[in-house]
Amino acid sequence: MQTKNNCLRLINLLRARTKLIYIHNNDEQHTVNCIRQSVLSWMIKQSVKKKVDLDKTLKYFEWSIVNGLQTSTITPFDPKDYKGNIWKNILTQEDVHREIQMKENNPDDPTTEILTALTKFETEKPAKDGEHMHVVVIKDIHGLVVNNPVLIRKIKEIVLNPEPKNVYRHLIILSPVKRIPVEVENMADLIDWKLPDSEDVSNFVKGLAAISIVRESTGKVGEYTEQEFKDVVNAFVGLPYCRIEEHSCQCYAEYSRRLDAKFLSVLKTRHIMENSSLELVDTSVDLSQVGGMDTFKNWVTDRTRAFSKEAEDFGVEPPKGVMLVGIQGCGKTLMSRAISSLWGIPLVKFDPSKVFSKNVGDSELNMRTTLSVIEALAPVVVQIDEIEKALSGMGSSNMSDGGTTARVVGTLLSWMQDKKAQAFIVATANDVSQLPPELLRKGRFDEIFFCALPEEGERAKIFEIHLQKRKYNPKDFAIKKFATASKNYSGAEIEQIIKSAILFAFNDKKEKKLNDKHILDSIKLTIPLYDTCAQDIEWLKAWVGWDEERQEGVRARFASPSSKDNHAHPDQVADTKDGKKVVMKMDKSKKD
Repeated sequence: MQTKNNCLRLINLLRARTKLIYIHNNDEQHTVNCIRQSVLSWMIKQSVKKKVDLDKTLKYFEWSIVNGLQTSTITPFDPKDYKGNIWKNILTQEDVHREIQMKENNPDDPTTEILTALTKFETEKPAKDGEHMHVVVIKDIHGLVVNNPVLIRKIKEIVLNPEPKNVYRHLIILSPVKRIPVEVENMADLIDWKLPDSEDVSNFVKGLAAISIVRESTGKVGEYTEQEFKDVVNAFVGLPYCRIEEHSCQCYAEYSRRLDAKFLSVLKTRHIMENSSLELVDTSVDLSQVGGMDTFKNWVTDRTRAFSKEAEDFGVEPPKGVMLVGIQGCGKTLMSRAISSLWGIPLVKFDPSKVFSKNVGDSELNMRTTLSVIEALAPVVVQIDEIEKALSGMGSSNMSDGGTTARVVGTLLSWMQDKKAQAFIVATANDVSQLPPELLRKGRFDEIFFCALPEEGERAKIFEIHLQKRKYNPKDFAIKKFATASKNYSGAEIEQIIKSAILFAFNDKKEKKLNDKHILDSIKLTIPLYDTCAQDIEWLKAWVGWDEERQEGVRARFASPSSKDNHAHPDQVADTKDGKKVVMKMDKSKKD
């Protein structure tokens, strides 16, 4: 459970007597509840161990610019009365029968001024002898510390000055912005408060409403089959608790107090699109709608169950991702949608260029936030189109933007290497000459596939797919003739041929229906990319190379068996001294 891990991280810092803790999170209400829960869990353990009165040894405060410095009391509490299952002892997972409750301040309380509040907290005396813990949670201070050297100095003095005997002070700064003043940066411990995972969401939703799991779907309020409830949970994963509550209320109002997974997914889509560089993508595409690439299809199909509990128990590690290099319009992006559909997990499109900001430090923050959302959405397929463009400028970053691009890309590459979340990356690239070597090495991707122009049999299949998609019977057309006439055409170009042919037929007052002539005329009028970029395409084929011993490409596997047969380049192979054949190095900058 991610929420428990967040709380344990905080408890460990309290145990270590860390004086300044910076929590980065934008779900204040529930995060504050978790902070109170963590503080209380740790102090309960301490009070039992040292046989002291909890009410006397703990002083907990919260500050905001509106309410000032609020004191608290520890009151009896029945956790069953609280919706959301927050009040559990983090260390023992037992019900906590006490809670931290804040006292109301007078409207004219002078502690609304932050320096006054910190001075009062600093001079707070313990109630009696023995070890004491004084904790203050400071909210929304990031705007106050800007150009405020007096406030920064006050925080430093509280952190650096010796504490009174047997009193441990903890300043916890809670902020939606990760902007730690440089003067105290080396004194603060940062907690990136992670979004709730599926187990957290499941428990939280059950706490919000009386939910019972039944065998068959009934449609009754509060009754869900296991699959229905799983779909509901998946529709919430990736959202903070506050949004889960809000979306639940909207769904209850719309569907007569019932949670509908499809409606919740729409709400989540809107939220993600508005608040991050991610976009949920429609996955109504299956492998049968993608022509060719049979080798890659088999590779994907073999990993269909790789994210299951059975695979984990067997020792199977979930696949990390795949790089698809090749010519524009050959189905690389379409395959990412087909993978998501086949595996039954959501697909999000990630555009790394959207994380960049003009404000110093915000680009790195946006990247980390986006990666946190991806981890919370897991299992998920992540589509990164034309990744070479996202990485452009990395080499000259130190001279052009102060190293921002290098740091942002470095964060992404490190995450791709070390991630534990079940996030499968599908990255596409058209110009491999711009890709850094560190991206292509094993560890970041499970495999690299080359998607070549479709061969004749594959082109015939693509013509059939696009005719069927538009409700035409392929048997009524000379598919083989189309495939022969469209040599060196990509899948995207074949789709455009069919679209244009249908328009020709629509405007043909004589025939009034689509026929072979319309399609053949459309083929003649369509200029394939190969005719204008033949040199680049041939260079790319040579880059892939051919290993005679393995009967496979050197730098990438062939996505299609027919591509392997027809695009291997013996003339690009040179003998080495030991007799083995290797591909000659190609330098794109030296093309004729």
